[in-house]
Amino acid sequence: MTPNPSKPSSAFSQLDVERGISMLGSPEALKMILNTALLSLSDDVPAIGRELAAGDVRAAGRRLHGIKGYLPIFGSETLVANVLRLEQMSKSQPAEVLAVEYAALGPAIQSLLGDIQAYVNRAD
Repeated sequence: MTPNPSKPSSAFSQLDVERGISMLGSPEALKMILNTALLSLSDDVPAIGRELAAGDVRAAGRRLHGIKGYLPIFGSETLVANVLRLEQMSKSQPAEVLAVEYAALGPAIQSLLGDIQAYVNRAD
């Protein structure tokens, strides 16, 4: 039996498929934005870590700001809240503080990347 792409899957810990489809109108539209998000996140996630390690809070903050714009469409509530908090912190905290916070988010972000990849790769 093929899973219904409009139903949330317990296999996805950081991807909220139901919310994404609700906001975008169809599984196809969700797949389109997820393909774009996957490309963006695949570049941005390691870049943010490098920028924070180099002390470049401004560059990391710009990337976080971009992620903040689309993550609420399909991310889990907890991940969205944590990314929003980190983006806000990027406006006032030093790189050392942000790097620790960002590292703590690493497993959830990697899980989201895996969730997105699994969702876009499955046959409808």
